[in-house]
Amino acid sequence: MKAKIALLCIFLLVLMVPFACAADSTSGSSSTSSSSSSSTSSSSTSQNTDASSLVYVSNVTMEPEVFFPYEQGTISVTLTNAGTSAMGLSGPDILSDKVHIVKQVDWGTMTYVGAGSTVTYKFVVTVDPPDGTDYALFTIGTKSGNAIHYPLTIKVDSDPLIAAIADQPDTFSLDGTANVTLRLINTRGGTLKNIVVSTEGDGIEVTPKQEYLQALEADNSGDLVFTITTHKESNLTFDVDYQNGDNDHTVKVVLPIELGSDKTIAVPVLNNC
Repeated sequence: MKAKIALLCIFLLVLMVPFACAADSTSGSSSTSSSSSSSTSSSSTSQNTDASSLVYVSNVTMEPEVFFPYEQGTISVTLTNAGTSAMGLSGPDILSDKVHIVKQVDWGTMTYVGAGSTVTYKFVVTVDPPDGTDYALFTIGTKSGNAIHYPLTIKVDSDPLIAAIADQPDTFSLDGTANVTLRLINTRGGTLKNIVVSTEGDGIEVTPKQEYLQALEADNSGDLVFTITTHKESNLTFDVDYQNGDNDHTVKVVLPIELGSDKTIAVPVLNNC
C-alpha cells in the first residue's frame, strides 16, 4: 500500500513540472512584451520630440520694413520642416504689447507641413508708438512636441520723407525760364516706394508737370529737376505722394516765385567814341 502511494506521488510530481515551466514561460513573455511596449512608447515620444525640433523659422518678411506709429502692415513667418515626416502645427500667434493682430490667415485647428516643405503664416498688424525697436515673439504649437518660439524685431519711426528745394535761381524774370531742383531725402530705415511729385502754380509753366520715382532706399536721397517759366509772381507747390508699405503719405513744399532782374542776362555797355 505504501509503495502505491509513493508511486502516485512521483507521478503527480512529474505532471506538475511541465505546468510550472509553462507558467514561467508565460510570465517571462508577458514581462518581455511589457518591456517592448514601454520601449516602443518611449521611442515614439522621442521621435515626436525630435521631429518638432526639426521644424524651424526659415524666413521673416515685414511690409513695410519700418512702421509709422499706428500704421497697418504685414508680418509673414515661414517655417521649414527639415525632418522626414509631416508635422502638425497649430495656434500661430505674435506676442507683444505694441503689435496688434488685425487679421491673419485662418489655417484651421491644425496645419500639416510635409517633410522638406514650408508653410507661411501671414499676419496683418498695427504697431503702437513710441518710435524705437520692439522685440516681439512669434509662437506656434506642434503636435505631440514642443512649441516653436522665434524673436521678431519690429521698428517704428514717425519721421516722414523730407522734400526740400536744393537749387534755384537768385531771382525769376518775367517770362523767363529757369531750373529748380527738388531734393528728396529718406532718413528712415526702410525703403519708400511709388513716389509721385506733382506741381501746381498760378501763372507758372512747369516741365515736367509730374515726376515718378519707383523707390528710394533707406538713408538715400534723389534730385528731381524742373524747368520753370514764370508769367507772374505766385507760389509753386510741389505735392509729394509716397507709400510706406501699402500706406499712403504726403508732404508739400511751397516755393515763392518773386520776379526780379535776371543777373545772368548780358548787359550791353555803350562807349562814346
